[in-house]
Amino acid sequence: MTAGVAAVLYLTPRVLGISPGPSDCAPCDRGSVPVFDRWAIVEPRDGWSLASTIVVLGLGAAVAGDFVLDRETVARGAAVLGSAAWAIGATELIQAVVGRKRPILYTSVAVTELNSGGSRRSFPSGHTAVAFALAASYWLNRGEHRPGIRRWAAVAAAVAVGVMRVTAGKHFPSDVLAGAAVGVSAALAVQVVKF
Repeated sequence: MTAGVAAVLYLTPRVLGISPGPSDCAPCDRGSVPVFDRWAIVEPRDGWSLASTIVVLGLGAAVAGDFVLDRETVARGAAVLGSAAWAIGATELIQAVVGRKRPILYTSVAVTELNSGGSRRSFPSGHTAVAFALAASYWLNRGEHRPGIRRWAAVAAAVAVGVMRVTAGKHFPSDVLAGAAVGVSAALAVQVVKF
């Protein structure tokens, strides 16, 4: 059921044709960005973006590896993957509905991203949502089974992903905070509520 719900969330924008479309400005007015987020408008930094993707994949591999090495039940591993799937599906739907412009559209290189389908998919951060879903799910799944250092390392990796997404110029801080909330909510839905 978990995979089915995640798939429905992910596919809903495509089936219903919900898409924010291209930006209507390039560069856009920085004054329209809330002060809390305005400082994060920077030229894109592809190295940081790649690093955040590597950390998310590494976190997923580490969490999966921990279950495999200890011969944990398939259900526990599936629940962790289900949490990540929910985070991806929910993020996809929210991004399509909200249509928030990425920080790049407020920079001098905005014209290069003007017609990009992803230029208006900033809120919430998908990388951060998946990282926090993995970390929170691992924490909930391993609370009594693992020393705190592994659980805290997973949380630190998720926080690092959020910081790197802002540093890369891919997201605003509020996008990252919302992504973290989506990820933790996905983990709670799968691990605690057993949705």
